[in-house]
Amino acid sequence: MKVIKIAQPVEVMQIYAQPKNLPSIFDISRRSVTDYIQKMYASADFIEGEDYIDVSTNQKLIKIDAFRRLLASKHLGYLKVI
Repeated sequence: MKVIKIAQPVEVMQIYAQPKNLPSIFDISRRSVTDYIQKMYASADFIEGEDYIDVSTNQKLIKIDAFRRLLASKHLGYLKVI
C-alpha cells in the first residue's frame, strides 16, 4: 500500500492583467485606464515585453506593478515644478 502525501496549496499572485480587469483592481474608470495605458506606451520608462505585452492586436497584458508605478508618478503631478 502506498501513502500519498498531499501538498499544501501555494498562493499565487497575479502579475499581469488585461486592461478590462484593471478598473476593478485599482477602482478607476475604463476611460482612465485607456488613457494611462496610452501614456505607458508613449513613455520611455516602460519597456515592452517587461512592463506590458502585446499578445495580439486585440489582447494586451499589463504588469500590475508597472501600472501601479505609473499611477504613483501621476499622483499630485500638477504640483511638481517644471
